[in-house]
Amino acid sequence: MPPVRQDAVLTGDAIQGAMTETIYLDGDRARIDFEAGPKLRGRWLSDGRHSWLQREPSRAWLPADGFRIGRVVRLDPQRPCWQADLSCAPADGRTVAGRPAKGWRYRHAGQEGPMGTDSGEFWLDAETGLLLAFRGRDLGGHDYRMETVALAFGPLDPSLFERERAGEPAVSR
Repeated sequence: MPPVRQDAVLTGDAIQGAMTETIYLDGDRARIDFEAGPKLRGRWLSDGRHSWLQREPSRAWLPADGFRIGRVVRLDPQRPCWQADLSCAPADGRTVAGRPAKGWRYRHAGQEGPMGTDSGEFWLDAETGLLLAFRGRDLGGHDYRMETVALAFGPLDPSLFERERAGEPAVSR
């Protein structure tokens, strides 16, 4: 998959409003900037082996290998259930952010579904396997929904994925 910037909105009763996410993917590297008001914002970085979380206003990076926000961002579009170890079946497809998306319904996932959900539906970009949308419920009965609003494929500045510089504004080349 080529490098991509993805802008998405996450809503649900557990979020109490809306959270915006900007997701950057380049090979095994991932960055997610998130904001749901002044008390819940920060970024998550992964180099493909380890993950780190930085919450505002602190600038400290914390180990975050178990943080759920970046757990499911891209799957094999032909075998997503197998790759994510989910019990799921095909569901209706749809168009998300102008891209054709394959639908999948999952259940009894524990916390392995998108955003730590147990059951729901998700839609993957039919070509790249990028998670474009989902709606699900966690084990506590809380609802989550995510919808991609914009995608941009193309080169990304490598400094986006460096912990030392990741707090700076995001720039594409």
